[in-house]
Formats: sequence, structure tokens, C-alpha cells
Amino acid sequence: GLRAAACTPADFGSRTGAELVAFVRAASTDCVNSLFSVGATDARAVFREAQMVTVADAFTRVARTYGGDNASRISQLVLFLRAGYYVQYNHPDATGPYGPSLSAATTRGMDAFFARPRSRDVTATNGDVLREVVVLTDSAGRQARYLDVYQRILDDYDRSYDSLPSMLAAVNAVHTPLWRGNWNPAYVRGVIADRSVVRTLHTFALAHLDLLGTDRGYLTSNAGMNLARHVEHPELRTTVRPRVRHLLDTARITGRTAA
Repeated sequence: GLRAAACTPADFGSRTGAELVAFVRAASTDCVNSLFSVGATDARAVFREAQMVTVADAFTRVARTYGGDNASRISQLVLFLRAGYYVQYNHPDATGPYGPSLSAATTRGMDAFFARPRSRDVTATNGDVLREVVVLTDSAGRQARYLDVYQRILDDYDRSYDSLPSMLAAVNAVHTPLWRGNWNPAYVRGVIADRSVVRTLHTFALAHLDLLGTDRGYLTSNAGMNLARHVEHPELRTTVRPRVRHLLDTARITGRTAA
């Protein structure tokens, strides 16, 4: 049979520029996924800032014509960036610092992606890509910038998603930045300035109580949990507490609504 393409950290670390981009795009998603486990030895070669900027610029170019699927191998570019942020977080001395040029480059790509009409397709193929980009907003620490996007994704959910596991995963993925954003001062300032996020979580949980007790109940319980999470910020308490109380009053602590 066909020999699997090479996939070692050195295969990525030994390439730069257009050659690196071509290699990332040609790799399987399983191959790019393996880069999350890159250790300190290979971290600088694979994920130093210049390599990340190269891939972020390619992500931006591809995102500008995003067609609703992975024909352009956009998922591989996004996964590479996610893996880099993960490795840099765990081995910052090895990779070296990530600065404003990478943040700007990654943000341009995410902006371009979310502006594309096809990023709102309710399809199995878009769900896979959308989920990766939503998680990248968190990896890149840009949760404050995409508050409107997270709300749009929650608001757009309806029962037509229920036969599409990747779309359900994309909707649920907004809970990653909406949870982890609470450690990011820019996010905290953002949700204090724009409380519609808190209201959207409350509305979503309330509108989808019928999912509790089904295999999609996590969408509702995660919305409720994330709503309550925001009570830690004193400035938000007058907004959060009555809504948490309302959810608790609307559900029972045992049985179908326990979650």
C-alpha cells in the first residue's frame, strides 16, 4: 500500500516559509494533532514565533475565501496554530516569546474566517472547521474580541443541528473561551462592558431545558454553568445572580433537570 507521509517534529521544524505552509497543508489532521506533544527539544524549531506567523498568514489567505469545508486544508493550518500556542504555554523558554506580530496575524485570520458567510453553514464539514477556529480564539487569548461571534453561534443553534455531531461540537466549543476567558483581564473587561453575553447564556439555557436528560443535555448544562461562573466578578453580580436564581427556580436539583 501507500507509505504514510513522514510526520515528525523535524519534518516541520526543518521547513520555513512557503515550504512549511505546503507541508502543513499536505499533512493529515492526525499528523498535525501529534504536534501538541512536541517537547522542549523540538519546540523552538517547530513553533518559534516566525514559524507561527508564517502559518497564521497562510490561514488568513485561506480564510478569506473559506468555502464551508476543508478543501483548502484550513483545518491543518488552524490545528498547527493551536498546537503552537499549547506548546508555547507549556515550554515558553524553549519556543521563545510570542508577541504582538503573531497576535495580529492570528487575529487577522480569525476575523477573516468569521466574516465569511460560509462559516455559518450548518453542515458536517463546516462544523469541523468552525470548532477548531472557535478553540483557536481561546488559544490565542482573544476571547474578548469574539464575544459577538460566540453569541451568534449560541443564538443560531436549533434542532437542525442535532443530526450533525460536528455542529453540536462547534456550538459547545464556545464554552471553552467563555470559561477560560475569566482568567483574561481583557475578557473580564469585555463582559463587564457588554453584559449581553451573560444574558445570552441565560436565554440559551432557558430555551433548551428540553435537551436536559438527552444526549445533548451538556449544551444546556454548560450554558447554565458558564452563566453562574461569571458571578465571581463583583461588577457582574447584579446581572448574573438573578439569572442564576431564575434557572434554579425553573429546574429541579434531582431528576431530568439535575445537570
